Amino acid sequence: MSDYLSDEEQVAVLKRWWDENGKALLLGLGLAVSAVVGWRYYQDYRQADAEAAAALYQAYQEQRAAEAPEPDELAHLAEALETDHPGSGYRIFVLFRQAADAVASEDYDTAREHLSTAVASADDARLRDVARIRLARVLQQLGQSDAAMISLGKVRGAGFFSEVAELKGDILLVQGDRDGATEAYVAARNVGGGAANPLLEMKVLDMAETPGAGAAGASVE
Repeated sequence: MSDYLSDEEQVAVLKRWWDENGKALLLGLGLAVSAVVGWRYYQDYRQADAEAAAALYQAYQEQRAAEAPEPDELAHLAEALETDHPGSGYRIFVLFRQAADAVASEDYDTAREHLSTAVASADDARLRDVARIRLARVLQQLGQSDAAMISLGKVRGAGFFSEVAELKGDILLVQGDRDGATEAYVAARNVGGGAANPLLEMKVLDMAETPGAGAAGASVE
């Protein structure tokens, strides 16, 4: 129809359309631009944050590997990761190392504290599961079998099923539940897809040779 309108009439139609839709159009464009800018800023921030965390962890690693590590510097670097990058994988790696040091010194209470912090802080679900499994081992070492089983029960990654089942078997065996231990060991072996695990195979065979042990084909949920 615009072909039949004069120039003045076309200008008037465009002006009316602008009056009715112009503000909404500008608002939409503004929001779109803001979204793009905001997303790019967020990505840049995440990249910078990851690089800063990696640099701190690298410094921590180098300090640990030094001929004469400085405890104060190690503590400073660990604190910096805790303060500035609390949920990052690098901070969780530091907690794992601190827990391992504590276990090596047979300070299981301190190891439990580090691993509990890792469970509560980790942003990555896989690292959280690793922390729960290591925490369960420490809790078992402290004689807290029920708490260890609770920690294992919260592991969600399917890739950890075999490890979790085997550790459950160890705990059940200590508790005197040989049938339950047998079921857990067999389940751990079966889910492993035939992958070689001589220690686990030895546990299964040992339980099968023990009077009163559960059926070899049992499984756990």
